[in-house]
Amino acid sequence: NKMLKKANEEQIEKKEDSEYKEYIFKFESNTNTVSMIKVKTGIQDNNYIQIISGVNENDEVVSAPYSVISKKLKDKSKVKKVPPEELFSSDK
Repeated sequence: NKMLKKANEEQIEKKEDSEYKEYIFKFESNTNTVSMIKVKTGIQDNNYIQIISGVNENDEVVSAPYSVISKKLKDKSKVKKVPPEELFSSDK
């Protein structure tokens, strides 16, 4: 019975590990940092993704090219908030 229970627990763990996890970065205005938040998504197209749960209506989230977010941004990273028209400019 213990062997059967252990096998079932391992199967559940494997299933949870194989599930695709989706995150967003929420802007924390009091510290100018971001928090990585797990979200559940719904329908999407080429421009928009529906967030079903994980954020609140007034939360500010990071909007940037995927390559920047996925490679450079980490939980608790310091960020600078800029207007949308300055989003793709460089600070050289």
